[in-house]
Amino acid sequence: MLEGIATICVGLIAFFVLLDFPTTKSNRLTKEERQMAIVRIMHDKAQVARPKRRLTAFESVKAALIDVRCYVFIVLFQLQNAATTISYFIPTVVGSMGYSGTMLQWMSVPICKLSHSLETNGWKATDLI
Repeated sequence: MLEGIATICVGLIAFFVLLDFPTTKSNRLTKEERQMAIVRIMHDKAQVARPKRRLTAFESVKAALIDVRCYVFIVLFQLQNAATTISYFIPTVVGSMGYSGTMLQWMSVPICKLSHSLETNGWKATDLI
């Protein structure tokens, strides 16, 4: 619930602070700033390469299956899920080995620390200490 309250507060602040679009009338931008923002947006749109035609559904699936990045993202997603779930099932596994109470918690710490280090920093040996 605490995270929800913070999100609502940030959303309310953003509603009043962030501009809708430079062309809308606002007291916070001068005429020159508004024109500069519009020119920048138009320049950014011009740099984006637009495809000549839309891909069909089959072509989109084929493009996704050929792209190596999709497979890399799948592997990274699975590794992240595995590292995250370790903190949930390791206490049960260690408990089934006969440990209980405080000793169970202490036996779970190294594995959870390794999981957290790998998830956030990769294979840096200095983070494991």
